[in-house]
Amino acid sequence: MREVTRFNICEVNERPISIYAMLVEKDGLLLGCGAWDRKRQEHSMAIKNATPGMVLKVNWQGKVMAETDALSNIVYPLVRSPWSGFFVGCRTGAAYFMDENLAVRRIGDFGGGVYGVAYSHSLDRLFIGGRDGTLFSVDKNGKTAGQWSTSANRLWNLCPEQTSDRYMLASSYNGALYKLDGATGEIVWQREFGPGATTLISRLGNGNLAVGSLKKKILLLDPDGVLIKSVPARGGVCFIQDLPELGAFYATDHDGRIWIMDHDGRGFDRFDEDVAPNNPVWTAEQFDTRSIIAAWANSVIRVLNF
Repeated sequence: MREVTRFNICEVNERPISIYAMLVEKDGLLLGCGAWDRKRQEHSMAIKNATPGMVLKVNWQGKVMAETDALSNIVYPLVRSPWSGFFVGCRTGAAYFMDENLAVRRIGDFGGGVYGVAYSHSLDRLFIGGRDGTLFSVDKNGKTAGQWSTSANRLWNLCPEQTSDRYMLASSYNGALYKLDGATGEIVWQREFGPGATTLISRLGNGNLAVGSLKKKILLLDPDGVLIKSVPARGGVCFIQDLPELGAFYATDHDGRIWIMDHDGRGFDRFDEDVAPNNPVWTAEQFDTRSIIAAWANSVIRVLNF
């Protein structure tokens, strides 16, 4: 992969910022932030004058154009709302609906910390995974329509099932993968992959699943969660996203690497020029057919061609 564009949010705005979530907008980026410790070169909350958990709107030069008030210690996840505006989750458990002008409305507290979030078209519900393993169902008014407990330690990521989005696939910090019925909260099946968190879930164009693990591997699974292949990674995997036009997917890790693999788990491109312990790429989006935009925890944002 080749770097096309690079800017550092910290340097442009002269304030410590760590990036946990990112959305690409027409006139710039929306960033879900925490704080960055320049001295220790790691993301940390206990920093004097640090940027707290908030949403920033930055232009394509990296300059902050608007921001919310402090919402939390960390803002993650940040996703487009299926109804209008955006959904903002916080590690403290607080959650908000946010409009295009970055005005926020608090809708509640969820499971001691918001982790996974996904929308079901068939149920017209937003699903939220909590730190305590609770699955929440929220309607368009922000009201909790249902909540169900699971055995999970953090429902890390939620992904609607391909054949019916009534069902949610959920990863967890304890290494299990769940299929949950969004209408009843029932656990349809549970697959155990040993100790170590399963992180991001991506549906692949060939019908299978790619699931990241902090145990330095990517799990390739069939649609029922049965293991096809375990692919070694050089760091704990943070993020995975399919590239359907290429028959491939990209993955990021906890030390700042990005690489591309085909759907069978064979690697063919990578970017590892900003590798450092505890400098994860928590978020990346496909920018166009042949490029992605990625945000490192140390506030560096790059557009990479492949």
